[in-house]
This record gives sequence, structure tokens and C-alpha cells, in this order.
Amino acid sequence: MSLEFRSAGDAAFYAVLGREAIDEGVNIRVQGLARWLEGTAGITDLIAGYWNLLIEFDPHLTTQSALEVIVAQQLSMLESTVEDQRAEVVIPVRYDGVDLLEVSRLTGLSPLEIARVHSSKAYRVYALGFTPGFAYLGSLEPALFVPRLSVPRSTTPAHSVAIAGAQTGIYPLTSPGGWRVIGNALRRVFDPTRLEPFLLQAGDTVRFFSSPDASLEDATNEVTSSDARDGIPVFAVLEAGLLSSVQDDGRRMVGRYGLGRAGALDSRSSHLANALVGNESNAATLEISLRGPMLNALAPALVAVAGGGVSVRLNGRDVPLNQSFAVGQGDQLEFPHAPHGARAYLAVRGGFEAPLVYGSRSTDLRSEIGGQRLSAGAVLYRGEARGAGRAGFARSPFNAARAITMLRVLRGPQADFFPASAWQTFQNATYVVTSGDRMGLRLDGSTLEAERYEIVSEGVPVGSVQVNSSGLPMLLLSDRGTLGGYAKIAVVRQRDLPRAAQLRPGDAVRFQLEG
Repeated sequence: MSLEFRSAGDAAFYAVLGREAIDEGVNIRVQGLARWLEGTAGITDLIAGYWNLLIEFDPHLTTQSALEVIVAQQLSMLESTVEDQRAEVVIPVRYDGVDLLEVSRLTGLSPLEIARVHSSKAYRVYALGFTPGFAYLGSLEPALFVPRLSVPRSTTPAHSVAIAGAQTGIYPLTSPGGWRVIGNALRRVFDPTRLEPFLLQAGDTVRFFSSPDASLEDATNEVTSSDARDGIPVFAVLEAGLLSSVQDDGRRMVGRYGLGRAGALDSRSSHLANALVGNESNAATLEISLRGPMLNALAPALVAVAGGGVSVRLNGRDVPLNQSFAVGQGDQLEFPHAPHGARAYLAVRGGFEAPLVYGSRSTDLRSEIGGQRLSAGAVLYRGEARGAGRAGFARSPFNAARAITMLRVLRGPQADFFPASAWQTFQNATYVVTSGDRMGLRLDGSTLEAERYEIVSEGVPVGSVQVNSSGLPMLLLSDRGTLGGYAKIAVVRQRDLPRAAQLRPGDAVRFQLEG
């Protein structure tokens, strides 16, 4: 039995069960171990890859060393009982992808031969990740091995059937992607309107067949629209602002589906706003990015705003951040752009109401489940408040403006890929944020040399600093793809993630290695 442990920051580690390869026997053990560990106290997520299992945990409840003992015990019991009982799923494909002719040139096969070879065998679902419901399928026939695109597309259409190296897969949603598209699937592998949104599960067998004249199946609409709300109407949205969404502390134990954590990126500010109005820390708040919405109060409420990126105006008058205040029916709240920070959190006493999906009210912007992204005309609801709150209650903010933000990091899973010169550059260079969203922050500055930049896809911890062939680091946040194939030089410490969440384009950042 092979078992090693590899650190992935201060709240995650890998259980490594084999070598970095696509191996069905190893993957059966990985998936079996993941199922056995579900429900283990302190574990917050399990993300199975081809050959290792990313285990995320709450450092307040357990430790990596304690979990390593449990993993070793579970794996020793698992060896004689592991089973892999899953379904066979048949998916029709129209082989007309945008890269089909280029794949034909690279492989020497005609488009018809590519379709025949691709649909000639059954594929195992080795893992789900990257985006919700994205199944990593293997292994392709060697005749179809082609490299990833040298520059990933910013947009790959939903339902695209694509190949890269020994892998094939279906893009459930429109998303960035570097695989080569050879066709279009005619069944939806992810549909949030279904009672069971995910067509494929790890361990399933997938068979494709060519269906040139068929069309995509219709959405099912089996579940109630997420527009339905319980609770008390509290705000009408007059203007949506740049990007605002309902978030709590996010989801746990959903990595098996390729779902990200979601949740407030700056949890400290979200918790502070809730504390100011007397809510529990995990109550849903409204995360506001850079330029906020215009809201009309539909009922009296006690509210507070914490964080950065915006200021607050009540009926045209400035209101301090980090202080609770009352709004009356008909009052208007606005959140103009402010010079520092990126995200603020509006809390209302009673918490914002939204559909509870996988244990959270958070908005998952990629899968469109849970709460809502604000749009003009929408109505926000709150829950019942217990006890009486008090206006004017204030606390000091957690995040202050800095000329250069210092983020503390630990060595990442592929730290050894980077020579000493790259580490010296990484620790001494100042990087500038060029763009950012809830998935992560793109950085510009000194490039980092590595012995290789690509790996067999594995689970990606929140806070990973990954480096692709450009040599530039990218800091991954809560909505990152749960699996990825790029080297991760470092992982930001958990206590600094709220600080990273307040970075905006143009901000400067440096990394400080600890441990």
C-alpha cells in the first residue's frame, strides 16, 4: 500500500496514493477513501483527483497530524473492501468542434476517424472539478493525444466535448478553457434545474456515440425557481451596481461535484457586519464589489456595512462604515466607489434570506445556485430577527489601506518545481494586480522559472498561488476551479485571505514565506 502526505497550506493537505499518472486502480482507492472520510469531524471538503485526495479542514477543530492518522487507518481497512459501483452513461455527440480540423492536422486522422476513435471505447470518470460537473475522463486512445492550447481560450462554450493529452471531457458551462474542442455533447452534464443537477459522478463509465443530426436536450425545470423567496421583503434593487451577491460562510463537502466553496471572500468583514447588527457570524450578507447598488428600503431594518471599496450614503448623507444604523421604509441606500479596498458587506438584522443549497445560502456565480446576484428590479428578503438590535454600535475595521499589501504564504504542493532563483524572485518582487474576480487575482511583475508548469490535474486549495507557462503567478480565491493542472508555488495563509480579498486592479502585493 502506497501512502504519502503532502502539505497544501495551513488548512489543507494531500493524501497521495500513487504516482502522478492516470491509473484506474489508484483512482478507485482515492475515490473509496474520499467516501470513507465523509463525515469525519473537522474535514470541510474532500477533492479527489486522479492519484491523490485533497483534504481541507478547519484548523480550529482538528490538525493535519490528527487527520493523517485517521486517513492511514481508513486506508488500511479500505484495501480489502474497496468497491467502485457506478453507472454507465451514454452521451450523444455532434462532432463539429471548432478545433476538429486542427486536431485532424495534429493527429493525421480525418474528422470522421477522430469521431470513430473517440467514440470507440468507454471512459472512466476519474474526478469532477474545474467547474461544476466537469468530468475528467480517461483514457484516450494514444492516436488522439494532442497538447493543450498554448494560450487558453477566454471562453469555451457550454457542452463542448474536448481533448487534451490522455484526457477528454465535457464543459458543463461556458468558461475559460485550454482543451481542444472536437464536438458538442447533446445531453446536459450539469443542469441546476434538475433535482439531481449532476449527470456524472466519479467512477461512472461514459460512452459517446456520434449523432450528427440531433440537438441538445431541453432543460428539465424540475425544481422551483430560485426567484422564490421566504422571509420579509426588506430592499428593492433600483440599480444593480457592479457585482453584488448574497454570501454567507460558503459550502462544505461539495468538492466531489466540482462545486467551489463560494461564500464571503473577506469573511472578517462579513462577520464584523453581522456582529454589528446582532446576527450570528454565518448569517448571509450582501457582498458588494467596488461600486454598489442603489437600494430602496421596503421596511424598517437595522443594518451595517463593513469592508472596503465603497462608501455608504443614506438618503444622500454619508454614513460611517463599521457602524450599525437604522433605515426606515422608503429610505434609499447607495454605495459609491471608494479609493481603497475591493469588497464591502451589508448585513441586515435577521440575515438575508436565499435558497439553502448544500447547506449554504451563498451565491455560486458559475453554477447559478444558492443566493442571487443582484439585478435591477430584484427584491431582497431578510429572516426573522431575535431580540432587539442597537443602532450606533461600532467597531474598528479589520482592513486598512496599505501602499503594498504583504501576504504570508507557505510552500505550495509543487514548491520543488521552482529553483532557488525563482524563490528569491518570488519573495523579493512586487507584483501588481491587473485584474481580479471571485475566482482569483491575476498578477504582473517578475516571471518565475520552473522545471515544468503543468501537472496531472489535482485538487486546488483556496489561496493557491499557481504559475502557468507565462511564469506569472495567479492567486486563487473561493470560486477557483476545484481541480487544476498548473504548478502551485505557494499557498496564502488562511488568516491573510481576507486581506487578499480586498486587493483591486492596480494594487501592489508582495509575498512573505513562513514555515
